[in-house]
Amino acid sequence: MSYVTVFGLLCLAVSIQTGSTKDIPYYITIKTGHKLAAGTDAKVFIQLNGPKGTTGRIVLEEQNSKSFEKGSVDQFTVMGPDVGQVTSIEIGHDNSGIGPGWFLDSVEVVQVQNKLSDKPSFIKTRFDLNNWIPGDEKSKTPFKKIKATSTETKPI
Repeated sequence: MSYVTVFGLLCLAVSIQTGSTKDIPYYITIKTGHKLAAGTDAKVFIQLNGPKGTTGRIVLEEQNSKSFEKGSVDQFTVMGPDVGQVTSIEIGHDNSGIGPGWFLDSVEVVQVQNKLSDKPSFIKTRFDLNNWIPGDEKSKTPFKKIKATSTETKPI
């Protein structure tokens, strides 16, 4: 396996020669806010949406005991169908554990774009929430739908 650094992330290098419709990698960075009790012990999921469809809900497995805790920055590589440029996300949790409420600051998604063109690139899309995804008995799976707040492109 080979890796490249893109937008400060260490990303698995992907082949850009194939026209495969198989799953593609998405590099996700999640920033939990600094508010009191901002972290969550619940299982966190994300869904990526774009002009070609949706990934469906993907559970983000905790990397360590500090994942999704106050002030943490967590990085994930997930595989999913090519949805085109990600335009919105749905992110939330399963309301489990002690203190499931979660103060989400932001999410960044990096993906390969135009992998078959002469000028393929990585595109980073940012989603800002800076708000609570509550943990309560009213909702079994609380989530927020967030539209993209900015995008940035870098050639491969």
